[in-house]
Amino acid sequence: MNPLQKMQIASGTFTKTDQKKYQFIKENPAETVHLNIQDIASKINVSKSAILRFTQRIGYDGFAEFKFDFNRFIHSGQNHERNQVYPSKLEEIIDIYEKGLILMRQSLHEQEIKAMVSQMIKANKVKIFGVNSTGLAATQLRNRFHKVDFDGEAITDQVLIPEIAAQGHEKDLHIYFSTKGSQISMLTAIENSAKSHVPTILITMDAHCKMAKYATQIILLPSPQMITSDYFLGEQPFNFIFIEILLSYLGEELKKEDEKRTD
Repeated sequence: MNPLQKMQIASGTFTKTDQKKYQFIKENPAETVHLNIQDIASKINVSKSAILRFTQRIGYDGFAEFKFDFNRFIHSGQNHERNQVYPSKLEEIIDIYEKGLILMRQSLHEQEIKAMVSQMIKANKVKIFGVNSTGLAATQLRNRFHKVDFDGEAITDQVLIPEIAAQGHEKDLHIYFSTKGSQISMLTAIENSAKSHVPTILITMDAHCKMAKYATQIILLPSPQMITSDYFLGEQPFNFIFIEILLSYLGEELKKEDEKRTD
């Protein structure tokens, strides 16, 4: 039985406050995965102990067990409406990506993007790492930098990635694109970044991946597998959309910096 089913079964005994918690979790699955107990409590305007009691009421030992089960449920793709009838495969695939964009809206926060932009502008050098499909995202971000007259380097060679990461300095910034955060050369590289005290930003679709513990900031994006496991659909559309969002904020901030210098 998945977490939503457990909540639905127990909903007949919910108080009005419990209903608020249930509605928030059901309507904001990606945000629930992303937030801690204090964040969720603040969003619903209840105490941490109230969230803890709620998770126990639906059959968990505590919030940690609920969060683990809910995260596994979301990433399994079980929350996709498999019984929904679509007129064509085209309509279903577009619907999956539309749902992914809704998850992106729920899980991304403006302050995260602004914090990333601030780090980028302050850094002496910006290195962007990615391999295979995420190497395309790293290259795309570097290519888009020219639109806002910003400099950076994309490294996508699996041999060079750990070596270049180890050469970083604490005033640099290393940006990592990694879908699941388990690729060996990328994991070694982010470890090297951490050893060199380089600020690191990890853009991933798994907040609990092995690379996460070495990152100073994590940007969590959705993947089609959070919605369905019926199709082998690529994650890169979400990386590319995030790049366009990031570039918009970066361009705006760089313009402000230029205006300050000319005043």
